Amino acid sequence: EKSGALDIILSRLVEMFKGITTVRRKFMLALIYPSVLMVVASIAITYLLVNVVPQFESLFQSLNAPLTWFTQVVLGLSRFIGTWFWILAGIGFACFYSLLRYWKSPEGRRTVDRLKLRLPVYKVLEEKFAYTQFARTLSTLVSGGIPLIESMNVVLGVIENREIAQRLRQVVVDIERGDTFAQALKRVSGAPGPLVKVVHVGEESGRLNELLETLADHYDEEIDSLTSAMSALLEPILFLFLAVTLGSLILAILIPVLTAAGNIK
Repeated sequence: EKSGALDIILSRLVEMFKGITTVRRKFMLALIYPSVLMVVASIAITYLLVNVVPQFESLFQSLNAPLTWFTQVVLGLSRFIGTWFWILAGIGFACFYSLLRYWKSPEGRRTVDRLKLRLPVYKVLEEKFAYTQFARTLSTLVSGGIPLIESMNVVLGVIENREIAQRLRQVVVDIERGDTFAQALKRVSGAPGPLVKVVHVGEESGRLNELLETLADHYDEEIDSLTSAMSALLEPILFLFLAVTLGSLILAILIPVLTAAGNIK
């Protein structure tokens, strides 16, 4: 309304949100498969410990089979989980519910967002996605004739990572004090160098919106490459973890049985 081009701005905003949603979907899909795999693995391991391992414990006693320290650990863990299963499940559910409620609070969400920025690999994805939102949204608003300060205030509400949004809030204050956009952005902790350079060149050339849009497209490509690489890296690591865990449980059960069978012979 302020720019007199409401229809054009709305059309650009729709396209912008479509692009952001597409990137977010790729981002989330890269995490869904490993998450599902870990849940299924946890259920399988719990089932083995609660229902399968106890059956072999009576067999070991009847065979008077010698038990390795690892087998004793597995049997002890099985007895503990079997005895306290519902209490442990209740505690787990209560913890999950409490963490979920905390995560939905403003303070909790920022804490989680701050934690995301400390995780290896994921930190890079989170930062690139946040600055993609920043660059694309700002480009759309500035191209529609919205003043920079007002555009920045809108952008800060769009960025999903609240920790990065809080860092960028100082940019508005510095610009109001008389600093250039590039100078203010350069002081932000973790601000990407390419973004600062693009803003500087954009201010000097009067093509800020075009350069920000180009940078956002570049970040989209990098996010796509990183999510693909992360998925390709996580899958073999998770499969190796599952193979080692399940293989160890099976060996803990088989070794005493084979040892007892050898003694009988």
